[in-house]
Amino acid sequence: MVTKLEYLGLIPYRAPSFGLFMTSVTPLYWFGMPRDVKMGGLAMDVDNYMTMAVHKQNDKKLWADYNQRTGTNSSAMEHLVPEQIFSTEDSPAEGVSAVKALTLAVAEGQKVFTITRDNLDQALASITLATEVEQEIRQGVLAGKTVTAHERNITLNGWNGAGYLIIDPETGAGAYKISGGANGGFLSDDALDILGCIGFVFGVIGKGLIGVLSVGIAAFLNVKTVLDYLAIDHKCNGLGALIALSVFVSLLGIFFLTGPLIGIALMYAGLLASKAAVVVAESKICKG
Repeated sequence: MVTKLEYLGLIPYRAPSFGLFMTSVTPLYWFGMPRDVKMGGLAMDVDNYMTMAVHKQNDKKLWADYNQRTGTNSSAMEHLVPEQIFSTEDSPAEGVSAVKALTLAVAEGQKVFTITRDNLDQALASITLATEVEQEIRQGVLAGKTVTAHERNITLNGWNGAGYLIIDPETGAGAYKISGGANGGFLSDDALDILGCIGFVFGVIGKGLIGVLSVGIAAFLNVKTVLDYLAIDHKCNGLGALIALSVFVSLLGIFFLTGPLIGIALMYAGLLASKAAVVVAESKICKG
């Protein structure tokens, strides 16, 4: 039986390759300092997939086409393999790869550009991707590569980014890349971070009217936390005492006007602890 590769005159061998299968986490920042991390998903990244292939008649076009087809198939496997491993009948997993991102972009009606030196400036003016992605596209094209990219980011189950291919037209080898993340760099999604930021500025400037505003902000957040807690029907004992202690600590921080940074730290710590108590009260363990 003659295989398709043999029919085309190609003789391929798999060379040593390597990749990573890892947990992807997203850092949460406070004043530029990592404060926490949250689970972003799982990532499969085969950085180096090597094959050794020759054509019996030394047809470089067929050889390059084979290399590019191999790369495309390998990119697809980076989303197919995790999907097959982690999918269940009730909860199908959804992965993303460079070729899948391009496919989803086409399904959305986006234009897909094949970018060379001849249309580099025109293509970059037509796409809206992350700055680092556009810079990598420019560098790749100027180095003689052909880049395939879509117009703008896509979103898939909380992942936001783009897929793009950087291919060597002479060999067919290339990089099949994705970019992006859940929400990107600075993440601040609760009122506590807002209070912390305002409080830091207040502590540097001074007191007086600023102290009055701090009282108002802290009082509002404390009242909201207490009302949220009282609205929860739970079975865990001791959380009420933790709420009361947390509110006391946060209000105590307001009166450290001679040491503003200490006061802000106490307010933030108290509000953070009270919010944690509300989260625990809402958990399945306390409601079960």
